[in-house]
Formats: sequence, structure tokens, C-alpha cells
Amino acid sequence: NQDEASSGYDAWALLESGIDRHGISWPVNFIAWGSGQNALYAYLSMPFIAIMGLNVTSIRLAAACLGILSLWIFWSIGKKSDREMGIWALLIIATSPWHIMASRWALESNAAPAVALFATYFFVRARDNILWLPLASAMLAVSVYAYGTAYFFAPLFMLCAWLIVNKESKIPFKTLALSTLCAFIAALPMMIFIVNNSIGTDHIHLGPITIPKYAGEARYSGIFLPLAPGGMAQVPDNMIQVLRMLLGGESDGLPWNASPTWGPQYWILTPFLMLGCAFAISKPSMIDRLMLAWFVCALITAFFTAAN
Repeated sequence: NQDEASSGYDAWALLESGIDRHGISWPVNFIAWGSGQNALYAYLSMPFIAIMGLNVTSIRLAAACLGILSLWIFWSIGKKSDREMGIWALLIIATSPWHIMASRWALESNAAPAVALFATYFFVRARDNILWLPLASAMLAVSVYAYGTAYFFAPLFMLCAWLIVNKESKIPFKTLALSTLCAFIAALPMMIFIVNNSIGTDHIHLGPITIPKYAGEARYSGIFLPLAPGGMAQVPDNMIQVLRMLLGGESDGLPWNASPTWGPQYWILTPFLMLGCAFAISKPSMIDRLMLAWFVCALITAFFTAAN
């Protein structure tokens, strides 16, 4: 796929010369074809490219590793709720059409749910040791380098997670302040990137790190409907499309996005999704609240993001 090729080549170029194909050193977001491409996955793929050279396998290995690690993390979260729940959670994610596809090719945006999952695991650990909270917050902030829609999702889910953790075990002010600072520092280059592409005139260099300025419109402004011209008028139809894909297992017709047979998820699991939400609302534990908050925040984000 062209996105894999673009990300892989820029990763290789940075390894070879310290600059991407546009001559920019260590950018927080790639210029790619002009409208931008998320950079986190390329950086994660660099160790494999350094060892194996630039090829399809080395580009995709980071996705495979994220997929395998996600299985263990998802099982661990489920197990903290109940041992049998851990097994069911592992079975569901291991057989998920979306997760199988995300683990087999190098679409850079597919790293975002894995990063959010790792952050959620750290939030769960914060229940027993509040010192996990700054790490969880920083990890969630890192998701903004994986996918542009995380600009909206990450702060929304982070606020929910803080409230949920605080309900379980009171967060000391110093820990909350440290968590805010860690998240702010982690996301600061991306915040500068957004401002620079709104009102800036040239690239910004922070030592070897570059905040690129695109010659044209940044891609995230077209994907996130509130920023697109006439985008808000598209939201109602987009909401219907999201629900059809999520709950009905429909494909968008693009073979690199979803299995033509199953879509992103098995439609037969939809009743269990509804039952799970009802259970999480009626008898919530901390993990139930976190997962429900993640689902709601992701759904809201999807409603405002051009669906595919």
C-alpha cells in the first residue's frame, strides 16, 4: 500500500542520513505527499529496518509486534477484572477481523489504538499505585503522533480516566500536576505543529527535531469534520455510516481497510457489545468504567471523523 511505502521510505531515509525525503531532520509529522502522514509508526519500525534493510517484512514487523503485545495487555486488563474475563477478552481480540488486519500491514494510524490500550493498562495499574498515573497520561498523549484524530480523542479520554481513577483512589494534587505536565511535554511538539500549520510561515527547528510547515492544507483538517468546509453538515450521515460499520460489520469497499466478508468486526458480536455496555453501566468496576469511557470517547471521535 502507498502509505506503507511512504512511511517505510521516510524511516529508512532518516536512518541513513538523518533527514526524510523532503530533507527535514526528525520531523514530528511527515510531509509525505504534501498533506502529511503520522510519524510514530515509522520511528517504531526503524529498529527492524536497521537490522533487516528496507523491505515489506521489516516495515510490517512493528505492526505485528504491536498486535501481539496488545493481546497480552488486553488479556491482562480482563484478568484484573476476572480470570474468565481475561480468557474471553483474549479470544475476542485474537479473532477480531480488525485486529488481525491491523497486525498484518503497516498503516501508521493503526498504532493509535495500541498506544491507547497501553495507556489504559497503566491507568488500571494506577488504582493500586497512583504513581502509574503520570506514565499513563504521557502514554496517552503519545497517541497524537500515531493518528490525527487523537488530537480530539486523547484529551477527552484522559479527562475521563483521571475522573475514574480519582473516584477509585483519591489523586494527590502533586500527582495530578505531574501527570498534566508529563502529558503536556509529550504532546507539546504536536501542539506546536498544529499552531505552526495554522498561522506559521516556515519549519520550526528544536535542535534536531523539526516541526514541519506544509505548503498546502494539512490532511487532519479534512479528516476531522468540524475543521473541514461544510463538515458539520456531514456529521449526521457520518454517524449513521460509523454505526453501520461498527454494529453491522459492514465494509467500506476498500480491501486494505476491512475484510470484505466480515468488515471491521463480526456483526454477531453486536448484541454482546450492548449487553456489555449495559452491565458496565449497572454494576461498574473501575475497569468497566475505563472501557466504557474509552468506547464512548472513541465513538464521539468517530462521529466527527470522515468514516472509512
